[in-house]
Amino acid sequence: MANLGDREPDPEPPTSKKHSTKLVKIENFTGEVKEGFLDAGAGDWIKRLKIQIRLREMVDEAAWPDSIKIMVVAAHLGGAASTWFIRRFDVLQGVSFDALCIAIREQFRCSLDRLEISSTLCRTIKKANESYADFAHRLSTIAATMNDGEETKATAEDALSTFIKSAWPQHRASRLSCIKTQLDNPWHEMEEAVKYLAKIAGIIGEDSCPAHPPIFRAIKWGK
Repeated sequence: MANLGDREPDPEPPTSKKHSTKLVKIENFTGEVKEGFLDAGAGDWIKRLKIQIRLREMVDEAAWPDSIKIMVVAAHLGGAASTWFIRRFDVLQGVSFDALCIAIREQFRCSLDRLEISSTLCRTIKKANESYADFAHRLSTIAATMNDGEETKATAEDALSTFIKSAWPQHRASRLSCIKTQLDNPWHEMEEAVKYLAKIAGIIGEDSCPAHPPIFRAIKWGK
């Protein structure tokens, strides 16, 4: 008779890996086009959602399967976007997370062509009750519409150019002479411009324009 004391203990049943999905903090995507924008901002929303998911994967120390990621997307859809997802669930449940993100961007993309978007961007002006930071974000989002909602260096440069023209109209010519087509970091230039204007606005009032534009670093053409 075998010695029971020598028996190996039965292995523990496998436990399902818990994912910290409740820690994903992002507003619902509704597919609604807000006033002053050209599309619903699907590209921007998806980019921020992917960052949130990646941060939670780092906390879990494990990659999430696509099924979990798709569940997170579905939980953060509302309005027309939620209706669209429900009506197409039979098809969408079988796609990958990346394919779902592409489908959302395609469904809620801007209907204008690149020329129309560029023209609209150039005509965009700051609202009276809009902060400089919000105005910069709106311009960046509109510019990114030319690339299906994906921000690039080129779209950031377009947004910066429009921001400068609109923020200091009385100094437009002198400011544009400081901006070249090859910016090392247009995002940094935008941040500096926003900080400068916010500081001036706090001194002389929101409705006033600064007397002098910030001094942008001179940038040479090409490399």
